[in-house]
Amino acid sequence: MALAETSTEAPKPERWSFQWKELHEEVITSGLCTGCAGCVISCPHDVIGYDHVQGGFKPFHIEE
Repeated sequence: MALAETSTEAPKPERWSFQWKELHEEVITSGLCTGCAGCVISCPHDVIGYDHVQGGFKPFHIEE
C-alpha cells in the first residue's frame, strides 16, 4: 500500500509587512502621498515599487 505524499507548506511570511502597512495607512490612504517616489528611493529593503499612471502615482509592495 503506497502512502500519498501530502505537502503541508507553511504560508510564506510577508517580509516587511508591518512597515509597508504603516506607510500605506499613514501616507498613501490618508492622501499625504504626493507621488514623489521618495519612499521607493529611500527604502533600505528594496520592497517598494512605483506605478506611474497618469493621474495615479502610487507606491506598492513588490511582494504582493
